[in-house]
This record gives sequence, structure tokens and C-alpha cells, in this order.
Amino acid sequence: MLDEEYEIRWRSGDDSRVDSLVLEYSVDGGASYPYVITRPSPQDSTYLWTVPDTYSDSCIVRLTVYDRGANSAVDGSDSLFTIIEYIGVGEDPAAPAGVTRELALRVVGPNPFAGRVGLTFSLPYTLSSGAFSLDVFDVAGRHVRNLAAGVCPPAGIAPTVSWNARDERGRQVGSGVYFLFLRVRGESVLSRKLVVLR
Repeated sequence: MLDEEYEIRWRSGDDSRVDSLVLEYSVDGGASYPYVITRPSPQDSTYLWTVPDTYSDSCIVRLTVYDRGANSAVDGSDSLFTIIEYIGVGEDPAAPAGVTRELALRVVGPNPFAGRVGLTFSLPYTLSSGAFSLDVFDVAGRHVRNLAAGVCPPAGIAPTVSWNARDERGRQVGSGVYFLFLRVRGESVLSRKLVVLR
């Protein structure tokens, strides 16, 4: 989860020949590794990683080890993992036992993204009545698309929606920054930045 810390561990069979290390991660299942996490010392065997805001369900970490002759060996995560964001704004003391007390808006897909991004939200007990809307706006404040609207879901229910980077008329939007706003009873309660890449 975004901003949480995870310990990455590795073991080398022959530390005496290691000259340098590069720890990187991919958000496309290992097709590319555009993000360098760190360049640890050859003596290191762990790194405490703070998860960044590159949302994806196809993340993988790899470690490349180089010797003095520039030969390399590579190893990676045992499986793909997902980076998501969780936003909460405290608790709702009026909520009955077992009912969500948090207000949250989560991105559950890659961000930046090219095709589609998944989103989910939940409302605390005190906001689980009335109307809500989930809308996308561009950086100029123009309305791009309504993703969902209606009566607020009951507390404890977390609807999932997606945006396919198209406007209300079904046209693809251009690359750039967009903003997602969750409104409850006509007031903005949460927002998220989305980045479209073409």
C-alpha cells in the first residue's frame, strides 16, 4: 500500500566479487524497469522501501548485481504485487459496531495509466444517506465525465467503478493530469489526481 514501508531482502552467494547493485521496480509486469529504488552498497542485504505513488496491479522488484568485470546477475520478486492508495479521514463514532467508520477513495489500478483505471470508495455511517457523484475534471476545471451518481451506498459497501480515459461523448481524452472528485450531498469530500498517458 502507498507510503507503507516494506523490507526488501536478498542474499549473495559470493559477496567478495560483487562490485555494485541496482534495485529497481516495474509497473508493467517486468516488461520495463523505469524506476530505480536505490543503489545499495555491495555489503548490504536489506533495504527498507517506502512504497511510492505509482499505482499498478503488475508490479515487480528486481535486483541486478554487477562484478568488477561488468558481468551481471539478476533476480526478482517471487510474484507480481499491487500498489494501491488508501485515503482515510478518521473515524465516525456514531457508526454501529461492524460498520465502516472511514471515508476512503482508492485507486486500484495503475496511475499513470493508458487504458483503464479502477476506483473504489467507501463512506462512513454519517454520510451513508443522500446523494453522491463521482466525476472527472481536467486541469482547467472543465467537467470531463461522470463515473457514478445516485443514492449513497450503505456504510460498509465499497462500490468499484472504472474510467476508460474517455469523456461523456466517448472520445479519448488527451495525455495529462485529471482530477477525480467524490461529492456527497453536493459537497466535495475527497479528490484524487489521475494521470493519462498516450
